[in-house]
Amino acid sequence: MIVFVKINVTYKPGINPVLAAWRAWHLDGLLSDSTLRNSAKHLVAVYKTAVIASYGINAIAADAIDRNRVCFALTETDKDCFEKLNRTYVNFFKKTASSRMPCGYIDSEIICSCNQSEIPIVETKLIKEGRLI
Repeated sequence: MIVFVKINVTYKPGINPVLAAWRAWHLDGLLSDSTLRNSAKHLVAVYKTAVIASYGINAIAADAIDRNRVCFALTETDKDCFEKLNRTYVNFFKKTASSRMPCGYIDSEIICSCNQSEIPIVETKLIKEGRLI
């Protein structure tokens, strides 16, 4: 499964997209549902209507500030994986009203080197700006 996060408000061209995408609203089901969490292998950062970055999900934590947010530890994908994820998002976007959704899930399995079999929940303090510390 692919998690998509629209970063239109938090992203400014020229900054690292991970800084806008590592904290996301309304995905707290990933914390309570291990099946959902372990199927969420990738995150795509969407600016306006374009995927500008893609990441493998390494870990998830509850946000320290807002209970409606989750934090992701992310690893940038390679170019081949990015292209697969981008095509999948574009096809999803064409078929749905996702333009109104700030984030969500795409039920598609992309196999690439960044996939992990299980996505752990870690302490919030162990994730900073999208990286495990």
